[in-house]
Amino acid sequence: MGRGIHHNWMYTVIPYAAIGSGLSIIIPLYILSLKGTVFDVGVAITAYYIVSIPSSLLWGKLTDRLGRTKMFILLSLLGTLPVILILYFLASVTVLQLDYGLYALMATAAAPAINILVMGTKRDPSVPKHFSRYSTMSIIGSIIAFFGGIFVSYTTLVYYLDFLLALNIAALVMAYLLVRSLPKKVVSEARMKNARSAFISLKMISSLPHIMTGMALIERIHKSMRKKRTRNIYNLLFAISLFSLGAVMFNTSYTPYLIRFGLTYGDVFLINALNGIAQLLIYAVVMYFVVEVLLRRYYALATLTRSIAYFLAILPIFIFATAFFQINIIVYFIAGLAYAYWNISGSVMLYDNIRGRHKGYYIGVWEAMIGGTAIIGAFLSGVISATLGYSYTFAIAILLNIVSIAIFRKCY
Repeated sequence: MGRGIHHNWMYTVIPYAAIGSGLSIIIPLYILSLKGTVFDVGVAITAYYIVSIPSSLLWGKLTDRLGRTKMFILLSLLGTLPVILILYFLASVTVLQLDYGLYALMATAAAPAINILVMGTKRDPSVPKHFSRYSTMSIIGSIIAFFGGIFVSYTTLVYYLDFLLALNIAALVMAYLLVRSLPKKVVSEARMKNARSAFISLKMISSLPHIMTGMALIERIHKSMRKKRTRNIYNLLFAISLFSLGAVMFNTSYTPYLIRFGLTYGDVFLINALNGIAQLLIYAVVMYFVVEVLLRRYYALATLTRSIAYFLAILPIFIFATAFFQINIIVYFIAGLAYAYWNISGSVMLYDNIRGRHKGYYIGVWEAMIGGTAIIGAFLSGVISATLGYSYTFAIAILLNIVSIAIFRKCY
């Protein structure tokens, strides 16, 4: 597959990502409009992650076996249509939570196919620059989705569904015209990596109770931890997981928090749009100006900056309540800058450490840990915010970031 084709098919990522980003905001807004609580929002997001982990493994296995990348992307987009249509007729929070779980099932159908296309269409790429290109497409889609909701209100929320349907149709047309399935030989090479990663992820998720009691596993990990490089990999994975846990806790409660303190639906979309713009700026800088070695210096700084953003988000609860909207514009913009740098630097450092050392195993562990923290973080966020308040949720997120920095310092 040639270079031009690669860039053409990647434009499909824009509406694909826009649909997911739009639903990530409109689902909490619909829950709140139906008199749901932040706990209900947490349950919906938890359901999304619970479904997405096993369904990712299922779709990955089917994609590997059939090698029909285009078919699975089209299937994912077709399956998203009823998810959006159901939102037109919602009558209960429970149905909405189930609908978001259905979206997780259908959205993940395209993920393995897209990953195979990425691996099969770039030869020996620069890791941070390639990562930034793909992320840029996704963030552009998110920004489009968020700006599309700026003028949405409680009474016009249904019109946003028309916008999502239009995006879904556009994605279907683009995928049909631009995506080409890879030759079987290319898919087979990617298949081994995906299968190995999926197997480890499944074992990690299905065997969590035994991790605490299996002496053989404890002895094996203890022996491997004696090696400095291996110890650094596990420390880095642990640091990344703690950051991810804090990020999920913050993000799950953030939309209900904004609505609780009087912002409009349009304000929520605008704040999220500026967060996407901040991430896009960082990816653009990395893509064109930053070399890989510099990224290692920014992991701890990005994590600390994200913590400052969380702290600023709490301030209006106690002081500066009249500037709530303005403060949160700044807060989420800073959070976007920090997240983008953390995401790139953490990914590059991990890839550097596992290069040539059981990559499938460590990527599988990484996926399992991130998936596990997403489920735990979303549920805890809903429970803590509903029972103790948003300030406690954000404070715990800050604490998790600080611990993440401390663990990271043991590696670098």
